[in-house]
Amino acid sequence: ASSMTSSTRKPQDFEAGRTGCLRLQEGLRRFVAHTIFEAFYAFMILTNAIFVAVQTELDAMGTAQDSHTVLVSFSILYTVLFTVEILLRVAAEGYSFFVHRVHWAWNLLDLMVVSVSLVELVLDTFGRADPGRQQDPSGAWQVRILRLLRITK
Repeated sequence: ASSMTSSTRKPQDFEAGRTGCLRLQEGLRRFVAHTIFEAFYAFMILTNAIFVAVQTELDAMGTAQDSHTVLVSFSILYTVLFTVEILLRVAAEGYSFFVHRVHWAWNLLDLMVVSVSLVELVLDTFGRADPGRQQDPSGAWQVRILRLLRITK
């Protein structure tokens, strides 16, 4: 059995690969535009807003440490779900995700919120890795406000 090298590939091989990618992208477009997908993520945005409100209230009462593991678990869950959503949307829409005539601003806001959530998650993870380090919640409320902006969409 001979293996095909890049120098022996024919133009039609590349065209077949391109066609397969376009089919995949079209399938992703239909998937992310589906009512169930939209409803699921609308529900996630609403429950995330409730979660942020509860988290802020617990912080204000000084009892967030009592529920720290649960709060972190939910935060990770929302961050993962919203990261998957953004990745699926970018894969489905390609370049137009960033320049869509109507939705570009919302898309960039979503991308920024998810990026900030990922950074927050990484920083929280490294913060917990050092048990002697005090958590600095001074910037936490700004991140929560950014996350709540998604609900206005």
